[in-house]
Amino acid sequence: MSKTLNHLASSLSPYLLQHQYNPVDWYPWGKEALEKAYHEGKPIFLSIGYSACHWCHVMEKESFEDKEIAELLNKHFINIKVDREERPDLDRLYMSCVQAMTGHGGWPMSIFMTPDLKPFLAGTYFPPTSRYGMPGFRSLLQEIIQQWKHNRTKLAASSEKVFQYLWEEESQHQQFHGSLSEKLLEPLVEDCQKDYDSEWGGFGKAPKFPQTGVLFALLHQYHHHEQPENLKMITHTLEQMARGGIYDQLGGGFHRYSVDEKWLIPHFEKMLYDNALLSRLYLEAYQLTRQKSFLDVALHTLQYLLRDMRDPLGGFYSAEDADSEGEEGKFYLWSLAEIEESLQDPQLFCHVYGITKEGNFEGRNVLHLLTPLGALSLQEQEKLALDHQILLEKRNKRIRPGLDDKILVDWNALLISSLAKAYQITGESLYLEAAQQAAQFIENNMIQEGRLYHLWRRTLGSTPGFLEDYANYILALLDLYECDFNINWLERAQNMMEKMKVLFWDPKDKAFFASSLEHGSLLVRKKVFNDDATPAGNAHAALALLRLGSYYERVEYNQMAEQILSLHATAMQQAPRWYGTMLCAADCYLSSMQQIVLLGDVQDRKIRDLLAVIYSEYLPHKVVALVDKSSQELPINKGKEGDPGAGFVCYQQRCFPPISDPVKLRCLLKEGSVL
Repeated sequence: MSKTLNHLASSLSPYLLQHQYNPVDWYPWGKEALEKAYHEGKPIFLSIGYSACHWCHVMEKESFEDKEIAELLNKHFINIKVDREERPDLDRLYMSCVQAMTGHGGWPMSIFMTPDLKPFLAGTYFPPTSRYGMPGFRSLLQEIIQQWKHNRTKLAASSEKVFQYLWEEESQHQQFHGSLSEKLLEPLVEDCQKDYDSEWGGFGKAPKFPQTGVLFALLHQYHHHEQPENLKMITHTLEQMARGGIYDQLGGGFHRYSVDEKWLIPHFEKMLYDNALLSRLYLEAYQLTRQKSFLDVALHTLQYLLRDMRDPLGGFYSAEDADSEGEEGKFYLWSLAEIEESLQDPQLFCHVYGITKEGNFEGRNVLHLLTPLGALSLQEQEKLALDHQILLEKRNKRIRPGLDDKILVDWNALLISSLAKAYQITGESLYLEAAQQAAQFIENNMIQEGRLYHLWRRTLGSTPGFLEDYANYILALLDLYECDFNINWLERAQNMMEKMKVLFWDPKDKAFFASSLEHGSLLVRKKVFNDDATPAGNAHAALALLRLGSYYERVEYNQMAEQILSLHATAMQQAPRWYGTMLCAADCYLSSMQQIVLLGDVQDRKIRDLLAVIYSEYLPHKVVALVDKSSQELPINKGKEGDPGAGFVCYQQRCFPPISDPVKLRCLLKEGSVL
């Protein structure tokens, strides 16, 4: 007997499709569901999650597949299911409600609201019956049904308070306005030290997240002041993460977070954005420290993405689930017996990776490094490399975790930037080719009439691009240009910036909205300045404005960046750890962009030698341009004349004489980078 499909059956999102056979009569977010709630006078149950979310799967099995619960939902509610990755604007808006009403947040997100979209009750995971100190979902529904019948006015009043809170929250940006000064980054190190875990690295207690925005900002701060305690926080955290179970020791790549303070036991899902950001973080840490283990981790992570997460057309998928065969982490876990059966001489591997009979997770083992690989002999490292290959081949025969194969512009753009950085550091063409192909995929499949669309899965989705899509993609295009110097990437970035200004700029606050009017009517149209798991949209927009403004000498771009950064300057000083990427952008603004203009062909040996110097250094404020036939009219290149094979370095409207000696260029870059 075939199951009945609900209204999610035509969705592109793998997360929504996971729920298409639920007995709950789910609708996707859209006009049909919202008008139905309005006309029938029913409350809306809004459930927001994502495909790799373990507790989303648990709530589905316990409640959304339960016929009695489904009957209550279908009779008394209009039920809407949202993929947070498809609609980050809705996720962000209603997460604010959950946090305001409960003091915490997470997924699955469960919102009960009036037909005019105002929440009156919110939470995250609910068990089907009361346990864990939480109300049961069935009894909660019954109580809401009674309240809606007999105390609707009270619920409406409650929802109005939440609505007012959201409006007030969004109208208070001006109170954080402040001046931009050289001291803006100073509170960051002290703020980080308060929560820094000196034993295991990272910040705060379990659960531990990588917090890439903070670590990028600490790199910027160390670049200026070279405080040893700052560098220690960065390197120790990266070392401990790379040794822990949060890092997939066999296949490469990072899981989303660690449930313990030691980075040992992960929540096993793997997200594209985490691995894009972390690979770039390790690459930049390598540039700054020359610690080879950081480069190894970055490249191992990128190899995982190229091997397991790449669509044949060139884009990259969004996530791998935590679960396989109905068990969390099963794909990644090993028993001692399995290791002994697989390896002829397992003693070294078990010693290095902490394999025991008892295990460290439900009787099995999450691989983690007890001994840094660099401390082993070359012979031992070679043996472990062979053991890795044997075990990886065996693991690949297991049933893999579920794959969320939708392709998102903003996350792909983050990865393009990391791949470009990997090419610059290693010179290996496969990274540049992968970055070019991913960008070309977006150009060919995710742009219509000059505008970005957020999602693609076998066909283009209908969700227009968000601010993060535009800002991240502009930065990715600039990073690509600085690899192959194809002027088309730069021109596309400029075109995208003009679109972004039209769609998202708010002339009142002088910053960018996260969504455009094309995303439909929302309770509140939010602006985002602080990082969450990904960089804040306004932060990356400011960086894009500064870099593009430097190439095209557009003063208004610099002014817009200043306006964005000034709007939350006070907040950046008061709570710097929340504003890592904004601090990076502020540092670029305050330091002034470092302009490097090379004369000649990118294939010329002299130019390649100069680029090798530029690519090897940690230069967070730089832009690089090439004067050739296609780019002579680029404003940054005007007036830059001299012998082929030389380059100009300019700071704050002052250019040094052309230089062709790589050694002298390195000295000049290091001197100028701290001016």
